[in-house]
Amino acid sequence: MKIDVALTPGTFHPVKGDGKSVIVVDVLRASTTIITALANGGEKIIPFATVEDVRESAKAYPRDRVLLCGERQSVRIPGFDLGNSPREYDDSVVQGRILLFTSTNGSQMLIKATGAAEVNIAGFVNIGSVVERLIQKKRDCVIACAGHEGGFSLEDGVCAGMIVSEARQGRTGGSIRLSDEALAAAILYEHFADDLQGMIKKSFWGEYLTRIGLGDDLPLCASVNSNDLVPVLQNGVLMKKKLDLNYG
Repeated sequence: MKIDVALTPGTFHPVKGDGKSVIVVDVLRASTTIITALANGGEKIIPFATVEDVRESAKAYPRDRVLLCGERQSVRIPGFDLGNSPREYDDSVVQGRILLFTSTNGSQMLIKATGAAEVNIAGFVNIGSVVERLIQKKRDCVIACAGHEGGFSLEDGVCAGMIVSEARQGRTGGSIRLSDEALAAAILYEHFADDLQGMIKKSFWGEYLTRIGLGDDLPLCASVNSNDLVPVLQNGVLMKKKLDLNYG
């Protein structure tokens, strides 16, 4: 099994039919928000590239069945029900609802990954379950960092490196081959492993969120293994998967 890491969106070039899994990472904050929303009873989440796509798609549902969710530059989109803070996605809000979701970076990467053999979402919050699924599936994998507007995001690179590092430790039987990018991500993670919260706070995007009053999201996004759900993108829809030793 080979693990590759696309450290920026521009280096992620999925090939349909190549049999690889893709793990999308957007720590701040789409990964964390999506995982939280599904864990709190959201029925399903449909990612979209644009605000207009969300609004148009919403017309196909009774208004009380859907929530319009998303942000641009971390700020809730005008007229939407929710932004991209995991704190907004309480079970009293999302239980049994269909979430139409667009974000600056995460939803774009999900759409780009469509067509892979399997597409999962990872953050620090579900990293143990993601690694377990990766090991059990035994597929070649690309960890795709959503970054920010095409550039590198420290927290996504560190999270990708943690997946690589834990997969290497947990692998029994056979071997894991790493691309140079995967090896670099693992080395990056090892540098910050003892202070993930500090890393997130000092990252460019962590400091930005703090400046605009969303700093309370950071501890949630840095909470390692607080959730066991592994969102799976199937036919353009994100559904929940719990850790299961007999994944199909």
